[in-house]
Amino acid sequence: RLRALDVSRNKLVSLPICVCQHPSLAWLDVSFNPLRPSALAVLPSSLLVLSLDGSVSERIPPSVWRLRDLRYLSMQHCCLSTLPPDLFTSCPLLSWLILAENK
Repeated sequence: RLRALDVSRNKLVSLPICVCQHPSLAWLDVSFNPLRPSALAVLPSSLLVLSLDGSVSERIPPSVWRLRDLRYLSMQHCCLSTLPPDLFTSCPLLSWLILAENK
């Protein structure tokens, strides 16, 4: 069973449906890919670790806040303009949030 997937630093603009619906995927790194905003509309609910470094602009995708078991989220080198007001209530187990070097 696939538990971790690192596809960072490629040229992905979307994620394959098999990744988005994988029931046991706990760790996903899609950092530094030119993802379309809709690419992150559906994420595996099993994710514990998600790295979106350099792949997101302006705001955190709403699908991230549906990940109830998420513990680690990294979004460095993005262009975030705001954080959602319910940041920690949506993901109650979130213990690591890295938002360094956002412009």
